Amino acid sequence: RNISFSDLEKLQKNCLDVVSHSSRIGFLLVSEPMPTFTHGKSAATSDLLWSQAQLTEKKTQVYHVSRGGQWTYHGPGQVVLYPIARLSDLGLHSKAARAFIGTIAGSVLGFLNSIGVVAEIKTRPYGIYVSNQKLVSFGVNLHDGISSHGLALYLTDQSPYFEGINPCGTIGQESTSLANLGIRLTWMNTAVEIVEY
Repeated sequence: RNISFSDLEKLQKNCLDVVSHSSRIGFLLVSEPMPTFTHGKSAATSDLLWSQAQLTEKKTQVYHVSRGGQWTYHGPGQVVLYPIARLSDLGLHSKAARAFIGTIAGSVLGFLNSIGVVAEIKTRPYGIYVSNQKLVSFGVNLHDGISSHGLALYLTDQSPYFEGINPCGTIGQESTSLANLGIRLTWMNTAVEIVEY
């Protein structure tokens, strides 16, 4: 918890190196990063709305990541999960990114249903939503049949920071959180329970 995004990326790279040189080994990183706007390969600079002065005031970093996709925010009050595994070890085709993401999303939906949250997967932009408010974001990378990056579940209200970007290039995208839905779980309890799914 409270890990910088640069340290999280280094840890992920170390895990990727192990998986790429080994068989039947995988990792699941669970973290709560420090405030960071991340941008993937197709992000437009115009979708970062805050000035450098605002970023400094909010103590928010900007970090380019190796996943696809556009802008998102990671920070305190999120449970961020990075499954790092060879897809063939999971019984999937090495290029079956859609099936892999669908499997992860299904597990998260199972967890949410178990705590009384009625949610659904939407594809534009991809995520898990309650009504039209995003509760879980996804940003998976697949290289040589090995997954990296993953998803973020919003435990507490993230909207003050999402005002600093157009998330996934979408103007006015609203988010929600378990706390906003009246469900108050500790970060540790949430992390343990969601991993079990």
